[in-house]
Amino acid sequence: MYSVVVKRNCAAICRYCVWTERAGRLATKYEVTGPTSVTLRGFAYKVERDLRRNLKTRHVYKHLYPWRNLTEFTDHIYNNIIYNDGGIVAVNKPYGVPQKQYAKYDEDETGPRKIMSTLSSLGSGECGYGLADALPGMKTLLNVENLELVCSTERYTSGVAIFATHTQAEKYVQDAYKRARGMDIPFQRFWTVTRGIPDPWALQERVSVTLEPVNLFTQGEDISKQPVIVEKPSRKSVQQGLVKTSKMEYRTVSRNREMEAALVEITTTRTKWHLVRVYAAHRALSILGDGLYGSRVKYVLGRPVIISHHNAAAYSPQTLPDSWIHKLSLSHQSVPLVPTHIHLHQVLLPARKGGQVILITAPPPHYFLWTCKQLGVLHSGDVLQYDVTVGEEGVAAN
Repeated sequence: MYSVVVKRNCAAICRYCVWTERAGRLATKYEVTGPTSVTLRGFAYKVERDLRRNLKTRHVYKHLYPWRNLTEFTDHIYNNIIYNDGGIVAVNKPYGVPQKQYAKYDEDETGPRKIMSTLSSLGSGECGYGLADALPGMKTLLNVENLELVCSTERYTSGVAIFATHTQAEKYVQDAYKRARGMDIPFQRFWTVTRGIPDPWALQERVSVTLEPVNLFTQGEDISKQPVIVEKPSRKSVQQGLVKTSKMEYRTVSRNREMEAALVEITTTRTKWHLVRVYAAHRALSILGDGLYGSRVKYVLGRPVIISHHNAAAYSPQTLPDSWIHKLSLSHQSVPLVPTHIHLHQVLLPARKGGQVILITAPPPHYFLWTCKQLGVLHSGDVLQYDVTVGEEGVAAN
């Protein structure tokens, strides 16, 4: 028995390790102990294996929730304040954070605990906190007596979330939303990463959405309803609230024809019934990570085909081509870990007569920029003036 300490610049390790430089850095941490049959080549294999395991855990999609407890979560929300004036506080809500956490059960019959569910064996899991959980700590950090959540994106959309410190500010925001819809102003601007390039590259139109019964997976009276775009709704259905009408605008910010990928900006007056996702699918665009409606777009001989929501294939898991799998450093089995790439980038609050318009802008999250960079839809000269030198840790996850 003996001990061998391998030096950092050992040529034997460098020769057998894929990541030569990183293997050298880790070599100083290992001490090989064993019989004389232990060779440097075997040690190099051990270093390479451990490197692969370490790099897998560092994929950008696996670190969506950097906080470890409620205090760190509250600090994260506070550090992402993007607007604070006149009693209106806006934050850049992270992906996966709900307005409030519903899955709470008693623990030892003395207090609540949160149930953590897992997206997949390779996924990052679910966020254990909601925006409501951060309110007490936010009040202390902002030094205010009252703080209420006024509006936010849905759970699996990142972007602008607005709070108010008093009732006047809360009413101002609510009235601004009503004014925008009454004036037919698309005041919510989303950024999406899509498989498929819009044709035409920009469009403005009025869109109607309704819930339509679908009896594919249920029996009897328990019939699920799915949102669908309707071309010519009746006036009666609109008056009864069965159909929601919205003014929609989209434009192609950037595109990569070789990858059939695009960064698409969608502006709307309403978001009810997942309108942004449903509208993208209606335009033959599959939003990356959209497990709800992304499969309404299938590809036949490389061309997008919109399938009916009455077709069971519309509810199958989203799939990605090999070129996307390679660029995003994924495997076909790990596609479910991809977060939904929808980001509420801007919210416009129209002013009262003689007042000032408020425009709240939220920069896209880390993983969003990394994806754009990998797919070639974000370049240094593009309109997105944000740091894209992020996520280099997103290497192969086999």
